[in-house]
Amino acid sequence: MAILSRHSAVVLLALMYVGLDRPSASAQRAAPISEPQAKAALLYNLPAFVEWPADPGAGVVIGIVGAPDVADALTSLIKRETPGRIDLRPLSEHDDPTGVHVVFVSSDRDVASAALLRHAADRPILTVGDAEGFTRRGGIIGVYFEGTRIRFEISMRNAARAHLRISSKLLSLATVVDKGAND
Repeated sequence: MAILSRHSAVVLLALMYVGLDRPSASAQRAAPISEPQAKAALLYNLPAFVEWPADPGAGVVIGIVGAPDVADALTSLIKRETPGRIDLRPLSEHDDPTGVHVVFVSSDRDVASAALLRHAADRPILTVGDAEGFTRRGGIIGVYFEGTRIRFEISMRNAARAHLRISSKLLSLATVVDKGAND
């Protein structure tokens, strides 16, 4: 799962550098990508940049807390790109995330998600959220926007505690907010 496909790299780099409201030259006729679509594309591509202690094999499970618009966009992306490679599981902030590889916590559920983050903290679960200060509260990847561009910060300390190794390619695109075992 740590091997980055060319398609995954192109999609992630396009999201990072092209911007949400300005399609690339090869996508001039395509509609601008929405914020939920950008978050869904990021969630879809993140597993290619992460090494779990036990390889998730052919399938990755992504849990989403809140954010029905992101869940809908991710469902569409999964059906269009690689059905069966990624499964989507809706979660509440009180659910046990066992069996989930990536958990996305929407900012509207961030305060209530403290128990879920504590439950996932020492497990190999990549936690991603879009609330301000998400990584300070124990999350691994905090997603935010600068204008129309999607950006993210990574807590290496929280990734190390979860026994996850983050690809240097992903780290080069992120703001690293602290140091951890991946250095």
